[in-house]
Amino acid sequence: MDKRKHELGGLTGPIEMLVKRGMDNNMSSEQMAMEIAKAISGTAINYPSAKLSILTAPARMLVTLIQEPTMTQRALSIYLGISEAAVQKTIKSLASTGLIAKTKVKGRNHYSVNVSQFLELPDIAILSRVIGIAQEVPF
Repeated sequence: MDKRKHELGGLTGPIEMLVKRGMDNNMSSEQMAMEIAKAISGTAINYPSAKLSILTAPARMLVTLIQEPTMTQRALSIYLGISEAAVQKTIKSLASTGLIAKTKVKGRNHYSVNVSQFLELPDIAILSRVIGIAQEVPF
């Protein structure tokens, strides 16, 4: 057990604490999963439980990596609700187009998103204009 805890990078203890707190507070498994995801990623966005997502998996990955450039591929997989193989394939595709760069820092991957290139993507440019228009429309 101690060897496995070491392999997980010391996350077992904090996760156990979050699960215990969730059980003590009668949280649902989805709420506990959200708390664990927030603790791991440091953000409150939870794509898998969203009722509707208009962004593709690569676009969601870019948005996530802009917010959390040190997120692991496994964490991206869980966070985005896609397989680790899909994460690897998407990262390779995004890197080949120059949208992201991957560097190793102390044995961990860090991703940097070319934000200016991201903002120039046709879909993102259109979405940005539409959001601007929607903000001007009274309800």
